[in-house]
Amino acid sequence: MFRFDFTGLGESQGDFAETGFVSHVDDVEAAAAFLARKGLAPRLLVGHSLGGAAVLYAASSVASCQAVAVIGAPFNPTHVARLLRPYRDTLQRDGAVEIVLGGRTVRVGRGFLEETSDDVVAERVRFLNRPLLVLHAPEDAVVSVENGERIFHAARHPKSFIALAGADHLLSDKRDARYVGGLLAAWAGRFILGA
Repeated sequence: MFRFDFTGLGESQGDFAETGFVSHVDDVEAAAAFLARKGLAPRLLVGHSLGGAAVLYAASSVASCQAVAVIGAPFNPTHVARLLRPYRDTLQRDGAVEIVLGGRTVRVGRGFLEETSDDVVAERVRFLNRPLLVLHAPEDAVVSVENGERIFHAARHPKSFIALAGADHLLSDKRDARYVGGLLAAWAGRFILGA
């Protein structure tokens, strides 16, 4: 397993405000290439929140990827651009703005103002050509469960949807995080060759 935070998030250095969705997809692809050079090419890509949208986009570029799982992912990365609409003028003027997402203050830059059409996203998901697991909390106050439903409906089979009843967007309760880890392991065991 190889886990990483996007630039400026979690334990990662750098400034999140200098990133955008395209750089997140590039980060997933770079991480997969790094693992492949080490002889550990990833067979399962898992992404949480915007990372889920990034792995949906990156999967087709990762030849070793046999399955994809997303947790609390927006259907469209433009979800962030929609959250930024009230701050658009400040963002255009200052280049960055601080907003609260999931109870955490995040500095977001102009790179997240770019919008992608829902048709482009739906086509990307439809032609994923890998088993897909969508995990989403019905009570998610950051990315509504309708996003997970849209990802699920856009995808072709094999696909699975699991509602994370009672969980929040960040899986703050360790029991929810352990539950998701167990689900991922059990599900991946069916689809990853050699598991």
